Formats: sequence, structure tokens, C-alpha cells
Amino acid sequence: MRRVFYAFGTLLFALVLFVFLGISNSDAQKYDTALPKIRSIPAPAFEMPDELASYTNNGVLFLNADAEYVRAPLVLPHKARLQKVEMVCKDNNAAGSIRMWLHVYSNDLSESFTLCLVESTGASDTYRTFSTTTISPNKIFNDNYNYFLNLRLPGTKADGYEFVAAKIHFKGGK
Repeated sequence: MRRVFYAFGTLLFALVLFVFLGISNSDAQKYDTALPKIRSIPAPAFEMPDELASYTNNGVLFLNADAEYVRAPLVLPHKARLQKVEMVCKDNNAAGSIRMWLHVYSNDLSESFTLCLVESTGASDTYRTFSTTTISPNKIFNDNYNYFLNLRLPGTKADGYEFVAAKIHFKGGK
């Protein structure tokens, strides 16, 4: 009788252990297969650092003057993992490229680095999407860093340069 109880107890322990491991494994799989979230940063979110520069921003950002840099803050959940950065724009000029990069500053400004760069290629009179998945490091740490999207328009609308939005694909976060 004692052997029966011992065998039954061992079997029950093994069953509970397998159920526990199965639940943990399915939670991990659910996290890995979760759909990515997308944060859209439209053109009006970008501001000129130089107040003397002239530009028009009515859903599409384009310059009325020479080449200029613009910037928008990027707020994502703490510990989110970046997967892809996209730029929607029109580049109808073979002489230059629109560039957007994700830049990071530490809270005390002792560190400054770039996580990724997206650049338009070729010339076309249509709105296109350019993207990168090469992002390093790809984890967001809001407690230590501040994140910005920097954009360089190499010329005016008449030169063929317009910006619509940035799209940030990410998973997770708290």
C-alpha cells in the first residue's frame, strides 16, 4: 500500500511539474508571438530648433528655405524593444537624401549616441516608405535616457523633399 501511495505521489508531482512548465512555456511563447505595437509620429510633431527658419507644416513637412534639421521627442514604454523604424516621405531629387535617425541623450547629457539611421534613396514623385531593422541597442531605458527623432531635409518642397511621418515598431514595455 505504501508503494502505491509513493507511486501516486510521484506521478502527481510529475503531473503538476509538467503543467507548471507548460504554462510557463506558453506564456513565453505568447510574449514572443505578440503583435508589435506601432507608434506614429506625424510631421506636425517635428519642430525647428532654429526659430528663424521658415517652413510649412500642414500634415506634410517641407521647407521654404535652405536645408534644415528638425526634431521630435520619442516617448515609448520603458523596456520596450525596438523592431523597426520607418520614414514616410517624398524624395524627388537624386542630388540628396532625406535622413532620419533615432538619437539618445543621457539624463545628465554625459552620453549621446545614435540607435539607427533611415535614409531615402533614389528619386520619385510619390510618397514612399524607407525603413531599417538595424537598431542597436534596441531596448528603451527611460530611467536613464531621453529619445529623439532627428530629421534632415536637404532642401525645399520645390527641390522635391517632403516628410509625412515616422513609424516606430516595438514590442513589450512596462
